[in-house]
Amino acid sequence: MGERPAAAAALATSRGSRAARHRHPHRRIGGRRLSLAAGFPGVVPSRHHSQRLPRARQRNRRVPRADLRKVVPLRRGAGVLLVLAAACAHAPPQVPTAPIGEGLASYYGGALRANRTASGERFDPDAFTAAHRTLAFGTCLRVENLDNGRSVQVRINDRGPFVQGRIVDVSEAAARALDFIQRGVTRVKLFLCA
Repeated sequence: MGERPAAAAALATSRGSRAARHRHPHRRIGGRRLSLAAGFPGVVPSRHHSQRLPRARQRNRRVPRADLRKVVPLRRGAGVLLVLAAACAHAPPQVPTAPIGEGLASYYGGALRANRTASGERFDPDAFTAAHRTLAFGTCLRVENLDNGRSVQVRINDRGPFVQGRIVDVSEAAARALDFIQRGVTRVKLFLCA
């Protein structure tokens, strides 16, 4: 009467008893089971033959090189490092983007410092930002001055310009980098950042 049925005992051990956690060659990080099987992080392997060995023999036996490729326990945080390493390993080639517009650019400067932009943030003339009529806020844009070949990357955080023939308003810092502060207006080509 004091014995539990086998199914109930199996259910109790599978729910997280200490013995069940140490039987499997993986770690729990953030509630997810992680392991390294055949070089793919996050894949939980099927039962490995070394799991059937008694605990003492598992610690003392020499593991053949082929077995090391099958199951390697992960330490806490190693999964994050594996994902980051995989993301950095292959970068797609930089493809030049086609221009999305060509026209006149102007700038707005220090007189508007600390005013709210259309995106809600405060305008900073020393930041590399710009205003565009239709591009989404946060879009990275490369602005190339056609008169001198200089280019600069800006982030869209405002709406405008509202003057006929102009396609972008840049901050004072961006205008200084493009070298058109004295004239106030210049011909530019716009590209989306790659």
